[in-house]
Amino acid sequence: MKLKIQARTLRPKAAGGPDGELLIYGDIGETWWGTYVDANSVNEQLTGLSATHLLVRINSGGGSVTDGIAILNIIRGLGIRVTVRIEGIAASIASVIAMAGDTVQAYANTTFMVHLPWSLVAGNAVELREFADVLDTFGESIAQSYARKTGRTADEELARISDGKDHWYSATQARDEGYVDEVLDELELADDDASAQFAPAIEAMTRYRTAPQAIAASVHPHVARALRTAAAGTAPTAPAQPTPAASAAHPEECNMKWTAIAQALGLTVKADATETQVREQVCQHLKLDASVGDDAVMAAVLKAQAGVAPAQPAPAEPQPAEPTRAEQINQIFAFAAEARPDDAQLTQLRAAAHIGNEDLATVRTQLLAYMEQHPVSASSVGGRYVAAEAGEDERDKRINAAGDYLVHRSGVTSHGGEEAKRIRQAMNGNPFRGHSYSDIARSVLEDNGINCRGMGRIEVVEAAIRAAATHTTSDFPHIFENALHKTLVLGGQAVNPTWRRFCRTGSIADFREHPRYRAGSFSSLEAVNEAGEYPHGTIADAERESITGRSKGKRLSITRDMLINDDMGVFSNIAFLLGQAAERSIEIDVYALFALNSGNGPTLGDGKAMFHADHNNIAAVAAAPSVEAIEAARVLMGNQQDVGGNDFLDIRPDLWLGPLSLGGTARVVNNSEYDPDATNKLQRVNKVRGLFSDVVDTPRLTGTPWYMLASPAIEPVFEVAFLDGIEETQLAMEEKFSTAGMEWRVIRDYAVGGVGYRGIVKNAGASS
Repeated sequence: MKLKIQARTLRPKAAGGPDGELLIYGDIGETWWGTYVDANSVNEQLTGLSATHLLVRINSGGGSVTDGIAILNIIRGLGIRVTVRIEGIAASIASVIAMAGDTVQAYANTTFMVHLPWSLVAGNAVELREFADVLDTFGESIAQSYARKTGRTADEELARISDGKDHWYSATQARDEGYVDEVLDELELADDDASAQFAPAIEAMTRYRTAPQAIAASVHPHVARALRTAAAGTAPTAPAQPTPAASAAHPEECNMKWTAIAQALGLTVKADATETQVREQVCQHLKLDASVGDDAVMAAVLKAQAGVAPAQPAPAEPQPAEPTRAEQINQIFAFAAEARPDDAQLTQLRAAAHIGNEDLATVRTQLLAYMEQHPVSASSVGGRYVAAEAGEDERDKRINAAGDYLVHRSGVTSHGGEEAKRIRQAMNGNPFRGHSYSDIARSVLEDNGINCRGMGRIEVVEAAIRAAATHTTSDFPHIFENALHKTLVLGGQAVNPTWRRFCRTGSIADFREHPRYRAGSFSSLEAVNEAGEYPHGTIADAERESITGRSKGKRLSITRDMLINDDMGVFSNIAFLLGQAAERSIEIDVYALFALNSGNGPTLGDGKAMFHADHNNIAAVAAAPSVEAIEAARVLMGNQQDVGGNDFLDIRPDLWLGPLSLGGTARVVNNSEYDPDATNKLQRVNKVRGLFSDVVDTPRLTGTPWYMLASPAIEPVFEVAFLDGIEETQLAMEEKFSTAGMEWRVIRDYAVGGVGYRGIVKNAGASS
C-alpha cells in the first residue's frame, strides 16, 4: 500500500508495490495560507503502516519547528527502512525531517538549506531573554538531528549554524557536507508537473532572501516553464499565495520573484540589483512604463512567454477588485492567527466574525480587546515560524563578541556577578578568542573593506586608529567602547552600595532645580448647622523640597603603545576601578548629607535642617540601640502629622542605620525573642522584635548617632535621581581622535538630596 499526504486531503491512496510512500509538500505545520503538512496528520496516516520500506518525498521550505521535530521522530519510530528523496527543496525544518532517512537522495537540481530556528516574539525584556533560551534549546535539538546523519558531533553542527545565517547548498554540495547520500539525475517533467513540484521551492526562495544566486538559478528555469503554462491557459498547481497582510511582513522578498521572472525572459540580472531595479529592467524589456501595476506587468510577461507581443496598457491602471468581507476578516486576524495558532478562543472569535453581521470596525475592536486581555508573549509564540525575523545584525554581533573577549582577557570577570557569568559563558565559540589587539584591528579593517595584505602589526594598529581619527567607517573604537562599558558595569556590580536600601530612586530631565512636593491635606469635616449651611474647609499648602543634578566624570585613554604591545591590563584595571568609583561616588554623596549643618542633615524647603526640634524627629533621650530607645523612636515617628496638621500619618520604621560599631547591637535587639536589656532573671518579651526588615551599618557614619527610617516607597527621606532615569555609568567618545590613541569621557549624571523629614528619627547615641 502507498500513502500520500497532501494538504487537507490526507487519505491513503492505493498503488502498486509493497512500500509505503509519504508526500511532504508545502509548509510544515498548519497554516492559513496554502499547502501544509502537520505532525498530527502524519501520525494518523502512518499509524498501523505494515510496509517494510517507506519512501518520504520532500518539497518544503520549512515551517513549524515543533511539528517538524515531531514528524522526524514519528518516521524514525516506525522501525523500518526509510528513504528520503528531496524533489524540490528541503529548507529550514524540512531539512531536519530529511535526516530521518537511512538513505537521503536528492535530484541534482534541488536545494538544501540549514539555519538556526527563528521567530517573531513580543513581550518585555525578561520574556525576550527567556525566549532566546528556548530558541537555543531548539537549535541544540536540531544540531543533534544533523549530527546523527553527518557523523559530525552535535557541537560541530551547532557551530556551523550559530552564525545566524542561512546556509544554502546545491544537491551536490549537500552530499559533500554529509546531509545527502546520493544525487539523482534531474527528471524531465511535464509543464504542469514541473510547476507543481517547484512551486514550494520558488515560494521558499522568496521567503528566505539570503539564497545565493547560484542556488536560486537552478529554480528559475521552472519559473519560466510555469509562466509558459499559465500563458497557454493551463494554470499550474501551486500553493495559495499569502494575502497582502501576510506578505507585507517582508516586502523585499519579492526581489527573488522578479529575478526569476527576469531570467525567465532571458535577461541578465546584476547580483546587487534591488527589487525596484529588477522590476524596472523587466518593464523596460517589455516596453512598459514602470509606473504600471504588477497585474499589467505579469499579463505582459505571460504574453511574452506565449510568443504574443505585449500591448501597451491604458494610461489609467484598472482598479483591483474590491476584497470580499471574508478576505477582509482574514486580513484583520492575520497577525493574531500567526502569533497564536493554537488559541481556541481566537479561532471561535474569528469564526463568529465570519458568521455575524457586524461591520469591520466592530470586528477590529473586538479583536483588539481580546488581544489586550490576552497579550502575546514569548512563551505563547512557541517555536513557530512567523513572518519576521528580529535580532542583532552581523556588525552588532561582531562588536559584542570582541567586547566580551577583551573583558574576559583582562581578567575582571573573576570578580563575579551576572554580567561576568554571561561573558564567561559566551567565550565558547567566540570568534575572537585567542586574538591579539592587532589581530582584532586587522579583522575590523578587512570587514570594512580595507586591504591589510602586507601590513605589519604596527601598521595595522595605526590604520585602525587612523580610520577612527579621520571619521572613516571603523568598528575599532566601538569594540573598545563596548568592552569599556562592560568593564565599568562589572566594576559597579563589584561594589555593594547601601544607599539603594534606604533612598528613593528618581529621574530628572536636566541640571536645573527640580521640585519635590508633598500635598497638603483637607481639614476635617464639621457639623452642618441648623440652617443646613456647610462650613468652608481649607487645604494646607503643599510642602516643597528640591533636588539639583550635576555631572561627574573622568577621561580614559587607550594609547597606540598599549595596542602595539598588546598590553591592556592597565586600561582594564583602570576601567574596572572607574566603574567602582562611579558607583561609590553616589554612596559618598548620600552619606555626606548626614554631616551637613553640624550633623543635623541637609537644609530643607522650610529653611530648617532635616533633624530639628520643630520636625519632631530627634529622640529626647540619647542612648545606644536598645529595646526602650527603639520603642521611643517608633512612637515618635508614628506621631508625625500630615502637612496641614490635620491627621496622624502613623508611619512605621522599616530600617535601622548607623555606624559599624553599633550594627551588631542593633541586630541583637531586632532579632532577640526576649528583651536583652532585662536585668533580672525574668524573661521579658522583646516588644520591638523584627521591627526592622533591614539593618544597615556602614563605616561612612561615625560616632554614636544612629537613625531609624521608614520604607522609601512609603515615606521617602533621601532621593537619588538620575538624568533621564539612566542609572548606568555613561561613555562619551571624544570627537577629536588622534593617531596617538583613543579617548572617552566616563560620566555619571545624578542628584542627591533630602526630600522629607517625617520618615526618619535620629538618636544622638550614648555619650562616651
